[in-house]
Amino acid sequence: MKFHHIVILTGAGISAESGIPVFRSEDGLWENHRVEDVATYAGFDSNKALVHQFYNGLRQNIKNKEPNSAHLAITKLQEQMDSLGGKVTIITQNIDDLHERANSKHIIHMHGQIDSMLCESCNRRFTFWDNSSPDSLCPHCHKATLRPDIVWFGEIPYYMDEIEQELFNK
Repeated sequence: MKFHHIVILTGAGISAESGIPVFRSEDGLWENHRVEDVATYAGFDSNKALVHQFYNGLRQNIKNKEPNSAHLAITKLQEQMDSLGGKVTIITQNIDDLHERANSKHIIHMHGQIDSMLCESCNRRFTFWDNSSPDSLCPHCHKATLRPDIVWFGEIPYYMDEIEQELFNK
C-alpha cells in the first residue's frame, strides 16, 4: 500500500449538500447576523440570549439533516484503509455531526460541536441537543454559566496538538 495514513480536512462545503447553510454564502448565516454579535466572546458577553438563540436555531436545523454522498464516501475510504492496515483521519472545521452519522471514525472537531455545551464554571463539556438560554444550568455544577461549545473568532481551535500529530505522523 502506497499510503498508510490519509488526513482529510473538511469544511462547510461538504455539509452544504446536506442542507446546512454555509456561513459566507449570499444567503448564509452571516447575512442575518453580524459575526461580532454571535461568533465572538465579546458578542456572547454582551448578549447571551441572542447567542443562545442563534445556536439553538443551528442545533435544531442540523438535528434533522442527513449525511450526503461525500460523508459516506469518506466512511467507505476509512473502512477500506482500515481493512488494509491503514488509517484515515478527518479534521473538520464543521460543527455538525454528519461525519459521525455517516459512521466515520477518527474525527477531530477543531471548531467544536453544535451538540455540545461548555460550562464556564467547571469547564466540563456535555452532549446537548435541546434549546439553551442564559438561565440553563450545568448538569455537573448546577450553575447558569453555559455557552455553546463552539470555537469563536479570536479563540484558538481545539485539539491543535492532536492535529499536528496527525498531519506529521508523530
